[in-house]
Amino acid sequence: SDAFPALREFMTLQVRGAYAQVGQDARPYADRPALQFKTTSNGGYGYNFWGPNPNLKPEFRKSVEGGLNAAFFDNRLSVDAAYYRSTREDQIVNDIRGSYGTGFILFNLNGAVTRNTGVELMVNATPVRGTDFNWDVQANFDRSRGRTLELPNALPESYVSDTWLFGNVRNGTAPGLSTRSLTGLFYLRATEGPAKGQLLIDPTTGLPLRSSSFIDAGYDRNPDFTVGLTNTLRYRRVSLSFLLDMRRGGDVFNATQHFLATRGLSTYTLDRERPRVIEGVLRDGRENSANPTRNSIVIVPAATPLYYTNMSEELFIEKDVHWV
Repeated sequence: SDAFPALREFMTLQVRGAYAQVGQDARPYADRPALQFKTTSNGGYGYNFWGPNPNLKPEFRKSVEGGLNAAFFDNRLSVDAAYYRSTREDQIVNDIRGSYGTGFILFNLNGAVTRNTGVELMVNATPVRGTDFNWDVQANFDRSRGRTLELPNALPESYVSDTWLFGNVRNGTAPGLSTRSLTGLFYLRATEGPAKGQLLIDPTTGLPLRSSSFIDAGYDRNPDFTVGLTNTLRYRRVSLSFLLDMRRGGDVFNATQHFLATRGLSTYTLDRERPRVIEGVLRDGRENSANPTRNSIVIVPAATPLYYTNMSEELFIEKDVHWV
């Protein structure tokens, strides 16, 4: 707005753009072995869990950002908006399991490529401005997305090991997936024909079949957006501030319900005496054909404990969780 003096009578406006390229080094001792004190060797020293990688390179992040800042009514209302896009190349992936025969357990590799995009919006307003009393409002809006483009050494999946604690679901990601996706030993489903997407049923038990490897089922912990709304009320020298924190969307694994249900301790299992037929198609070789075999096997959960104990965690992933 400095370039247009007539505009300053009504508003101030700034437009900005930026490009950055930033390097990030590996953590200490990631490229060479380090000794640590071992109580198991009577006061001696041995290698740590983490194996060295002398070929590690720094990872680089390239980012582009654009935005604007506008203020109106003598700064009683202002808006700051930004869009960013950043790509990390040669990202260092920590804690990859390797062969114990090397003398180590976890390793560090270069090779991941991830991309993050997002929109951030901040609005400041002063609805009331007086001699003794002021009311200020600040609203923050954020929508961000991360995606894995590549993994090192053509790994099929990378996951955070400490998230694999409750059942067979974890924070796993693969090329093409969100960086905050959930992978698990989920149910197998038909991939073609009129039964596409339906559960595959074991012809011998009448129960759904589960994958033997961790797969993606479209779950993403990323919320659609988050909003923070801060109100500050000031009367002379006394002030009161309160925050409303809002989130819309995002998937959450309810591990408590899964734990209780698989052990018969949840109200979810109260109807265990009721006979039922699980909707799906039999895995008899025709599941992906034009004429799949509909499941008609009747089971009683009370007489078939695997109905509960082998339940997939996907039944307890709550989609689109919102809260204020």
